[in-house]
Amino acid sequence: MTRPRGPAADALRLAADRAMRAPSVANSQPWRLALFRDRLEVLLDRSRQALPRDPVGRELVLSAGAALFNARVGVAGSHLVDAVRRFPDPARPELAAVLRAEPGVPDRRLTALAPAVDLRHSNRRP
Repeated sequence: MTRPRGPAADALRLAADRAMRAPSVANSQPWRLALFRDRLEVLLDRSRQALPRDPVGRELVLSAGAALFNARVGVAGSHLVDAVRRFPDPARPELAAVLRAEPGVPDRRLTALAPAVDLRHSNRRP
């Protein structure tokens, strides 16, 4: 199987890498990523939900949102525009977002954050 190539495919691979570096509640990373030729899907992973601390999944969704934000920063750092649909399919409630990379001028605020993603690390000191 050949790897998709081109600016959008490269941006989506970078977006997936950046999403994996996102902060999360209790460092649980309660999301899964599915990378396709034309999109990146961010899925909620309920098996990593911090129970009983988060019984309704609010922190799970916030953590997945952080992953999505980092993915958007990755797309902007590739000099493309992110197109996001949040919870796009009622039949798939675990699908938190679908991200695509499209030509255009990215939000300069996101682009400015791109170098910072590599600097982020966990701090578990009290």
